Amino acid sequence: MARDRLVEEIEAVLEDLRVRLGGLRATLRLDDPARGWHSDDPCAETLAPGAPSMRGEGTISHRAAGTIVWLEKHRTILAQPDLAMAEARPPQALIEAYGARSQIIAPVERDGAMVGWVSIHSPEAPRPWGEADRQAMRDAVAAVSRLLAAPG
Repeated sequence: MARDRLVEEIEAVLEDLRVRLGGLRATLRLDDPARGWHSDDPCAETLAPGAPSMRGEGTISHRAAGTIVWLEKHRTILAQPDLAMAEARPPQALIEAYGARSQIIAPVERDGAMVGWVSIHSPEAPRPWGEADRQAMRDAVAAVSRLLAAPG
């Protein structure tokens, strides 16, 4: 599977998730040196009409953000209904420059290591994230993980 084809397949999963959850943006951030991917820049992204892209913006250290520190520690879904009130702080640029007001994120793991995460950003706050949203996220992460593990 060529890199472009892999990204297209991952973005199809992300787009389905973004539409199902009514998100502004869906991203996959992944550390995979063999593919030239670093978690500071999304390797896959889908956008609602008019939403600003986060691609190419690699100046923010996302792994240092409170949200990702939390995700690394707990290795489970983090649902944040209102980023302005969140204890695990996201990068401020996510709110100010990219219009996210709430988000749900989940870890992507390989061989026991958290190699990245899938995120959905919403322009709404508060935005409650229910069990159906969490299940959709779990399903998307499983699909992305299968694609990443496929030979190619």
